[in-house]
Amino acid sequence: MITGATGFVGVYVLNELLQTTDSVICCSVRANNTAEGKKRILANMKKYQLLGSAFNHRIQVVIDDLSRPMLGLNAEFYNTLSEEIDFIYHIGADVSFSLSYNKLKPVNVEGNKRLLKFAISKKVKKLSMRQHLAFLLNQ
Repeated sequence: MITGATGFVGVYVLNELLQTTDSVICCSVRANNTAEGKKRILANMKKYQLLGSAFNHRIQVVIDDLSRPMLGLNAEFYNTLSEEIDFIYHIGADVSFSLSYNKLKPVNVEGNKRLLKFAISKKVKKLSMRQHLAFLLNQ
């Protein structure tokens, strides 16, 4: 699972996963529906001249919201996803220089807590957070 696939860093991580694995990649997206979410991901891949459409069949969109309990998912789907996911790449965030900490906290702070809880729910999943990925990108 990857959060933030519609963002600059996330789309590159998604592209790398698609090219180096044969896994179906579950992409956590804020959108009205899965079609809109996939359209945003593929548009972002096209913008950066990545190979998104070649891997379209391996991109699975999950509409969720990091700012809400259980990621905004119903309990049954949350539990199913908790059993199926093996690895979480957490890159998703609200980024704005004009918003206050209180406006950014639900996604950026509480969202981290919710993903940590998700990572240990049902079965333990490996979790790589954007801070780790930023460090790796600077190497």
